[in-house]
Amino acid sequence: MPTAPAEIAFSDTELKILDAMVKDTAQIMSSPPLEKYTIKLAQLGGYTGNKNKYPPGNIVIWRGLRRLNEIQMGWEIATGRCG
Repeated sequence: MPTAPAEIAFSDTELKILDAMVKDTAQIMSSPPLEKYTIKLAQLGGYTGNKNKYPPGNIVIWRGLRRLNEIQMGWEIATGRCG
């Protein structure tokens, strides 16, 4: 379901963090919403997005999820939304 909205997989906070942390490239801008944010998540995990490379795999997705979670926890602590 790559044409599905990104909100089925990501919270509003996660979408804002991904928009702030990962610069939009031509590849990202031309992608459907869910694919766009999955690529951004993979880039947080170290995916370079070269055209000659394979699509992001489970390792870079996992690294991206961990990093996104850590950034979100830090943001929630800093804004008083945690604890």
